[in-house]
Amino acid sequence: MMRIRKFASIFLIAVMVLTLFAEISNSETVKAEEPSFQSFQLVAVQWKWDVNDYASPTAFKNKLHSVMQDVVAQLDPNLPALVCFPEFIGLPLLFVDGDVDLLQNASTFADAIEALILRRWASVLAFMTWYGVGPVRALFLERSGAMQQAYLDAFKEVAATYNVYIVGGSIAMREVDGSGNLIKDDNTCYNLSYFFGPDGKVLGWQKKVHLTPMEQYKDEKGNYGLDLNPGTLEELKVFSTPFGEVSIAICYDAFFQDVIQTLAARGGGILVQPSANPKEWDTWQQEDWLNGCWQATREPNGLNWFVNPMMVGLLKDITFEGQSSIGVNASVGSGTQMNYMDLEPIEGFLAIAETKDQPEIVVQTITTDQARINYALNKPATASGNQNSELTPEKAVDGAFYSRWASRKQDNEWWKVDLGSVVKVKGVTIWWERAYAKTYSIQVSTDDVNYTTVYSTTSGDGGVDTIWFEPVNARYIKVLCIQRVSSWYPFSFWEAKVYNN
Repeated sequence: MMRIRKFASIFLIAVMVLTLFAEISNSETVKAEEPSFQSFQLVAVQWKWDVNDYASPTAFKNKLHSVMQDVVAQLDPNLPALVCFPEFIGLPLLFVDGDVDLLQNASTFADAIEALILRRWASVLAFMTWYGVGPVRALFLERSGAMQQAYLDAFKEVAATYNVYIVGGSIAMREVDGSGNLIKDDNTCYNLSYFFGPDGKVLGWQKKVHLTPMEQYKDEKGNYGLDLNPGTLEELKVFSTPFGEVSIAICYDAFFQDVIQTLAARGGGILVQPSANPKEWDTWQQEDWLNGCWQATREPNGLNWFVNPMMVGLLKDITFEGQSSIGVNASVGSGTQMNYMDLEPIEGFLAIAETKDQPEIVVQTITTDQARINYALNKPATASGNQNSELTPEKAVDGAFYSRWASRKQDNEWWKVDLGSVVKVKGVTIWWERAYAKTYSIQVSTDDVNYTTVYSTTSGDGGVDTIWFEPVNARYIKVLCIQRVSSWYPFSFWEAKVYNN
């Protein structure tokens, strides 16, 4: 989110072809886990810029360890924790490979970028010529190798050392997998947020979809920006953990309904919004910020919790301000009222940083009766029949939205999941494929013999159906698909979830 002025320098040196990144290999993405915790801890780290923290990979790693030591001192070791860092925490890693003096001595961040391009002019020019891009994009392409190694190594180590899940803020670079292998050898760079498990492995990553003018090639005034590429809605992911599904909307993305609705439709229950706000935290900005994750976690979006870690302090000439926060779906009501420092208290917040410009750690424990758990994830599923050997019933509870169950091409089919034990359930969500049921019922049972109908409809319209009913004890959940929307289709849905709350 930086503004970079036009460069006067013209490169006149011949092109040299550089060695590029390693070839694509298998991703470290981990299969969705079965939720086993009903209480967990959310942490928003309010990080304050200090260019000395980026002097070397060791300096960056040591700073992360220092912050994490302060974090774990406030955690219950018996509960899982999700620790979230702010947007662009990895941006100054552009200078991590022996170039931090340029950042330390520059008057502005734009001056530091230009100085780095001039220092590395030969390799930058090679990337410009080979990939057909401008100097800023070429710099990110050239520096991505050193950046990703310092970033991934540091976050992997601290996640494993302190046994926590981590959303590593974000970093602007080429897209790589958890081992640092290039996903696609092209000229693209993204604003990326990586998700780390407590074993230090990369669980996945998210691309920012909606870029601010300063992240684009040029802003509205013609000034050069970071020249990043946007991600797509189709690429947005939701990550399963033992305490629920985690969705990431990088800063500006949380203000857009297309992103929020996509994440909600894919089952995201915990919304993480890593942010870096290069503006004064005045009353107007505070009011506008309510349109982000606070608004996103209100019905009918279906997201339950939010964590909004903020970047603060000076990055050379650019001031970042904001109050990190943690909250709950405002339509549910938290029993408490609070708000940003200059606004009247409202429901929806659970904890807010006290300052707008100092480092802080905001921690909140989510209690058992508040946590929404998907009991159906990876549980045994059966059906009256399948369209073929690929579209089998367990595909509807595997946590993936690219696999599905499909019945035979006839009416009066059923699908059933065994939760493994009797639990109290209150809701079911079904993500229908276009072959949806016009008439269907949901039934529950404790013994797989005697079933009770908790919902039925004769006017199904596909899409995502979330059905709430009075809490009931159940082990088996059955979807009775009675009438198809078309005789050309079977019955089919991508995913089914069973909730306690």
